[in-house]
Amino acid sequence: MKFNILFISLLIFLILSTFQQEYEGLNEDIKILTEENYEQIIKETEVVVVAFFSPWDEKSKELQPNFDRVSHMIEKNEKFVLSVLNCQDNKPICDQNEIETFPAIRVFKNGEFFEDYTGSTEWLDLLAYFTKIQYPRVLKISSLDDIYHYSSKLPFSIFYMFEEEPDQEMMEIMEKNSRNHLLKHVMFGTITGDLNSEIAKNLSITSLPSMIFYRIVDSEFIITPFESINDINTTQFVQENQFAIIEPLTRQNFKYLFIRKTPLAVFFLDYKSDLSTLDKLKSIAKYWNSSKLTFVWAEQSSFGRFGEFFGTSTFPCLVIVEEFNQRSIYYRMEKEFTEEEINSFIKDYIEGKLETSSKSEPIPESNDGIIKKLVFSQWNEMITLSDKEILLIIYTPDYNNSRLFDTVEKLAKKLEDENLLIFSVNALKNDFGKEIALNQIPAIFFYKQNDKENPIEYAGEDLTEELLESFYLKAKQEKQEEEKQEEKQEEKQKEKKEKEDL
Repeated sequence: MKFNILFISLLIFLILSTFQQEYEGLNEDIKILTEENYEQIIKETEVVVVAFFSPWDEKSKELQPNFDRVSHMIEKNEKFVLSVLNCQDNKPICDQNEIETFPAIRVFKNGEFFEDYTGSTEWLDLLAYFTKIQYPRVLKISSLDDIYHYSSKLPFSIFYMFEEEPDQEMMEIMEKNSRNHLLKHVMFGTITGDLNSEIAKNLSITSLPSMIFYRIVDSEFIITPFESINDINTTQFVQENQFAIIEPLTRQNFKYLFIRKTPLAVFFLDYKSDLSTLDKLKSIAKYWNSSKLTFVWAEQSSFGRFGEFFGTSTFPCLVIVEEFNQRSIYYRMEKEFTEEEINSFIKDYIEGKLETSSKSEPIPESNDGIIKKLVFSQWNEMITLSDKEILLIIYTPDYNNSRLFDTVEKLAKKLEDENLLIFSVNALKNDFGKEIALNQIPAIFFYKQNDKENPIEYAGEDLTEELLESFYLKAKQEKQEEEKQEEKQEEKQKEKKEKEDL
């Protein structure tokens, strides 16, 4: 799937608390460390995470809401403490720890420095790390209950099952995997047992050694036999298997799903009323699992606006997204939402029998305003084939557009005698011509009279009548200069040909 990361981020946007010197708003489970209690808490607690911060540091301020959120979510454990230390008020401790940049997150185990946290400060990453750091790098699993207990801690778990205890080299490989920042959301463990053990029988393990991969989102176990642990590319395996047979779309996984190379089959559902439908869709997704489609379901209440981007108007519905960028390629199922029709639609897509979809508002009955409404079904007629200059405004209705339209309308009245048409198009309800590269909303483009393939985008951060007029006149002047250059070039070519003919 082709993608544009800026465009995806823009779409996410469409659909901080700070550290106080008095530590207001912090969860009471977060310990406030000072020179008086620092040594005691570090020495008496098995695992302590300390966030060293400065109250005036911007990155420290950005960390606080995520740190606080994680403290509410992480499982309570008397042997584990989350804490913060203000380096402005407790400088000797920060000097002792050689803290030079903020925020600095440091882990202590059994009274001794263990390691510095070097990952991102996104709350999901913090939650995974703070959960994982409470346990050994590689867990010792002795029962089926252990598997279910530890696999509930993180989004993914990998347990290596051997007939005999793994040697030192194997343990080092597993510990290296556990430290890999690309596998930060994975819990690791080892199991020793034979094919007659409770674990092997319950998980249908038929060969040893085997790797047991567990995905919490759909409670799915994937068993992979191996000869040598060196043969397994664990990072690649997790990346290829991290998504469920049919993955729920969330704000956290949105970007990761849409930058995958495989097309997405997105089911838009009302989860409460379509719960039984979801079970049927899982069986459909399993059937087509080898088709190189990634299956996703999106909750209507959270992602209904996203569905509008593909022209959906009824729920439940299915859209296959092949390219997701300024000029997306997608296929919207228009027929009745039944198992038979869904399978037929997917089959036709795989066999290349479907026509790409588009979205457009109805053609307006009257369009007499100075700023005319443009819909995608009229794009060719109004834009591509037009012999006039065009100023195009692309907007979304949830943005406060009053100043934008007031500014454009004033300019339109001033340029009323020019050979100029002004259009506005709702970005959520209409597709665009392939010549549009949308990097911001709202956006303004100018089309020259005889060139509808290379619109010029207004790039100013502010928008006033004077700036917009200057943009229009400059773009027009550039066009005239280009035409003069083209005429000169044609004249030279003509003279050259005449000389050659002589």
